[in-house]
Amino acid sequence: MNGNRFSGSLLVLSSIAILIGAALNPHGFGDWSDTRALLGSLGENPGLTSVSALITTLGSILFAAGFFGIRDSMFNGSSTRYMTLAGFFVIIGAAGFLIESGLVVGAGGAAAAPEGRGMATAITLITGAEGIGTLSICAVSIGFALTGISILIQRNYHIVIGGLTAIIGIFALYAASDDYYSNLTQYAIIAWLAMSLIIGVVTILQTNKNTVSK
Repeated sequence: MNGNRFSGSLLVLSSIAILIGAALNPHGFGDWSDTRALLGSLGENPGLTSVSALITTLGSILFAAGFFGIRDSMFNGSSTRYMTLAGFFVIIGAAGFLIESGLVVGAGGAAAAPEGRGMATAITLITGAEGIGTLSICAVSIGFALTGISILIQRNYHIVIGGLTAIIGIFALYAASDDYYSNLTQYAIIAWLAMSLIIGVVTILQTNKNTVSK
């Protein structure tokens, strides 16, 4: 399989996996700022919380791998410096997502302890998850914005894709830094996943078009 087509496929799969993982979470798309309700949901079904975290983690890894494939395809262009910097932010954010998922699973397990004996631990873990999640999404958002700028400079994708990617990255950075467990951040993450999906599909189509033309 062509390298660009493979990278595009990874971006598509990553978006789907992260959405499935989020949907499987016992608290789903509920109000994550309500700590009591959040821990109640996670503690009611710690097994499903673990499955959700596993799928979300897989999606994060696929996103990082797909991103680096796209980055490598732009490495010899005029936007190399921006894409190199974007890569650092994305890998830091992806690593942070793995830690966040582990803390959420731990919080669910602690919250499931009989008679609420693990609730204090669960609160500590979910608070840590929120902090690391905030830093992680901010890092990925910066990388996403830099990717949009790189696309605008190199023009290897349509200018609209570059502009939207940069705007979504800046929007997600603002939303997460303001309040990670807010509806605004959820909207920003959905926009980020949708844009990743679009870039993945366009990459696959461009590769197929170039293959046919040859």
